[in-house]
Amino acid sequence: LSHPLDVAGMRITVDPERITVAGHSFGAFTALAVAGATFFPPGRGPVNFGDDRVVASIALSPPGFRGQHAESFARVRIPTLHMTGSADHGVVVSDLEPAERRRVYDLIAGASKYLVILDGGDHMVFGGARRTPKPTDARHHDLIRAITTAFLDSTVKGDRAAALWLRDVLPGLTDGIALEAHETSARD
Repeated sequence: LSHPLDVAGMRITVDPERITVAGHSFGAFTALAVAGATFFPPGRGPVNFGDDRVVASIALSPPGFRGQHAESFARVRIPTLHMTGSADHGVVVSDLEPAERRRVYDLIAGASKYLVILDGGDHMVFGGARRTPKPTDARHHDLIRAITTAFLDSTVKGDRAAALWLRDVLPGLTDGIALEAHETSARD
């Protein structure tokens, strides 16, 4: 049931049964919103932008979601990959501590989830373009590619070898990774 699209002169095929959303920074906010996060804006009732067509979500350097609580993420029921860096303070001077970027990972309870914190990684390591390259960029980019590919192959394609890589190999990778965590929900 694939649907061909013409995008900038390239013909691509989209499988509506295997849609994943990914985003960096505020795009990570959007990726988590589409995954089912519910927001409680002041003076309004709950707002949810979850899309049931999405089967997995990747949040690269997500915001801290201050002011949200456990109920905000109760409707997230799809696998999520969260990546940030131990030096991720954002792109401008911010009072957001890098540890706050893992907040959503900690609050999601009803889905399989992965957290990877790149050792010394900052906000722009996920953006591709950097004002001043860092010596750790090449290793971090390799890790980002390998981990996101394994996550997508495992969750979207159902590739058992990729799932085993995430379970067995990823925890042993220490060069460039400060922390790796994985939890599988009871429904998996």
